[in-house]
Amino acid sequence: MVHLSVTIFETSLRFIFEFYRLEFLGDAILDYLITCHLYNNHQQLSPGALTDMRSALVNNNIFASLAVKFEYHKYFKAFSPELFSIVDKFVEFLHKKQEIQGMDSQLTMDEGDKEEGEDIEVPKALGDIFESVAGAIYLDSGMSLKAVWDVYYTMMRPQIEMFASELPISPVRELLEMEPETAKFGYDFIIQFDNQRGC
Repeated sequence: MVHLSVTIFETSLRFIFEFYRLEFLGDAILDYLITCHLYNNHQQLSPGALTDMRSALVNNNIFASLAVKFEYHKYFKAFSPELFSIVDKFVEFLHKKQEIQGMDSQLTMDEGDKEEGEDIEVPKALGDIFESVAGAIYLDSGMSLKAVWDVYYTMMRPQIEMFASELPISPVRELLEMEPETAKFGYDFIIQFDNQRGC
């Protein structure tokens, strides 16, 4: 005879395992669909600009923000009160800002007269939910990429159009362009780094 708590525990583990599989699948599908859309619809852009645009659209800040915009967070279940607190602060922050947060957004809650506000953590769990729903739509639709894109393009269209009109530059590329002479990522850099660590 198996105790009920063991059965509930095993069921929970199976559910968590499937959630992460859906998130993995949804992540790959969204990356692919957004890449295809950018490649087919923005042919005037260089490969570097396309990469920056994709990076701006496929990241946890955007996905978590869209999850809140479309109220995925209202159906979020977890065992961690700390995680709920992080999600609640992020939702409050987005409602005050009333805009989707990109990868280079300043995520600080203003606190009245204080010089510095509280930093807001973007809950990875919300981005994971956004991705897992894409994976679920894909499987439920008989593995139809079109079905996923019909849903997700509708949700992401404002961000796609915004980034098409104001091309984002990834923070890393922006740094490299500001100080190109200090950027070293070749073999010499690896040897210098290993020598400093004593390897």
